[in-house]
Amino acid sequence: MIEKNLLAAKILASTISQSFPNAIVLESGIHTLGFYCDCLFEQPLTQPLLEWLEIQVFQYLKKGLPVKTISMMRENAHSFFEHHGQDHLADKVAAQTCNIVDLIQIDNFYDLCPSIPFTSTEQVGAIKLLNFIEIDTFIEGDSTLFTRIIGIQSDFSKELKKKLKNYERYLKKDHHALLGAQLNLFSLTEHGCDLGVMWHPQGIKLKKLLKNWLDEKIKDQVDEIATPMVCLEKDPHQSTEFLNVFEFDGRPFHLRNKANDFHIHFFKTFFKDKTYLPKRLHEWGMFYRNIPDLQRDGLLNACHYEGETTTIFCLKERAIEEIISSLQFIEQMITIFCFDARWVIISRKKGLKERETESYVTKSCDLLTQAFKAQTRLFPHSFERNELLQEIERVELRVKDPIEREWTLSKISILTSFSIEGQLLVVLTRQIWESLDRLIALYLENNQGGLPFWMAPEQVRVFVIGEDNCSYAMEVVSRLIERGVRATLDQGAAKLSLRVHEAEKQLIPYLIIIGEQERKKGTISVRAKNKHNRSFDIETFLETLGERKSLES
Repeated sequence: MIEKNLLAAKILASTISQSFPNAIVLESGIHTLGFYCDCLFEQPLTQPLLEWLEIQVFQYLKKGLPVKTISMMRENAHSFFEHHGQDHLADKVAAQTCNIVDLIQIDNFYDLCPSIPFTSTEQVGAIKLLNFIEIDTFIEGDSTLFTRIIGIQSDFSKELKKKLKNYERYLKKDHHALLGAQLNLFSLTEHGCDLGVMWHPQGIKLKKLLKNWLDEKIKDQVDEIATPMVCLEKDPHQSTEFLNVFEFDGRPFHLRNKANDFHIHFFKTFFKDKTYLPKRLHEWGMFYRNIPDLQRDGLLNACHYEGETTTIFCLKERAIEEIISSLQFIEQMITIFCFDARWVIISRKKGLKERETESYVTKSCDLLTQAFKAQTRLFPHSFERNELLQEIERVELRVKDPIEREWTLSKISILTSFSIEGQLLVVLTRQIWESLDRLIALYLENNQGGLPFWMAPEQVRVFVIGEDNCSYAMEVVSRLIERGVRATLDQGAAKLSLRVHEAEKQLIPYLIIIGEQERKKGTISVRAKNKHNRSFDIETFLETLGERKSLES
């Protein structure tokens, strides 16, 4: 799917070059929704022009033009693009660190592109251009307005129509940004830019509930620690995920994008008896990554997020056992959310420079494979080779969103190894929820915002009609809270219908209405989601809630 989107992007770029001879194609590639192309047009792009361009792309696909991959020495590629007047591509080639670069050729169009396994434009399937946006940026110091065209791809026209229908519903109803605002959990605001989100009090309660739930499950397995939020600048070629460098006391720092290096330092420095293994160091924290704007999508792929990680130190002969244990534990923790998920074992391109570590760790993909063969899984698994991967091999649990995109939720990696008193120790990392923010976003999207009773930050809201009934309503709320129910009292001045409607929009599991009749009878009027009111005595209602808690736990 990724490679077909990449081919679709290059076909769009080629079509624009043919259809608008004076346009400059700046860049094309994969977008979080599908593919994109950034261009400089002589005249503003309009919706009718976009529709006309889509027809040209369709005709371009039908021609079945050959698609070729060309490998060139970096210097030759630089000269090639300069000769064709594509200075922006020549500059990109000059910035490459590899001596060999790959180009794609479609008809008379050339562009930088990793090798993809396609030989014809027909192989991309069907394409739909969704929309375009104007973006103001700086090119060579001057403010420049360019146009970004975004599209989606599918193998067949019928599938594309279905994908479009799901996409439209997703943007109008199911996107977590809409649901987060509707449920009063969080909001994506301009003030947060792309580095964060505004978490509302109810959202903070939800995060605390989930963190406490997981902490209770792992409390006997791990030692909790907290490490610095920043790290010293390292080799800039080591990771592309660091945000910009800032200086403190004359030294360069990054906001951290992981905690494992700190955990390893802590283990080596402060644990005197390193033979007492396995040792598991666990941490909740904030993490920061430099994600290209094309791949950002609210909480699903953010530059700033809250997550957890466990670094595991074990003997070499216990490594597979620890991986199996981690796989099983992750599945237990994730199954309760009823996600459509699968495991993916990712290996990297051979020949990339290895870290300074024992050769045993360089076979980490083999260890992960052995662990999968040795256990029964709830979720299916597959293998994936990532030619651009510069990290060590790992296994990821990926979850689908409503428009079939996959997002990493959990992760296990083999980091490094070192010798202690003649014994080889292997260091693993386990992330049950790599990003707590992403978990919440995925759950909201896949359940149209509905939270199970145990996860609801506000489980019951009590409405009171008339001042004479306030004391009784407060007594009801107190009894609910005493029994561990997260309940609030609404004494607002607005019409009851409006207040109830707002609570229903927030999908609060139970609404209780108390008026004169309820006070006199010593009962409560209860409305569950999308159901009519029913009268209960308070004790019967509490028993009902207790049964529901037991079923969900």
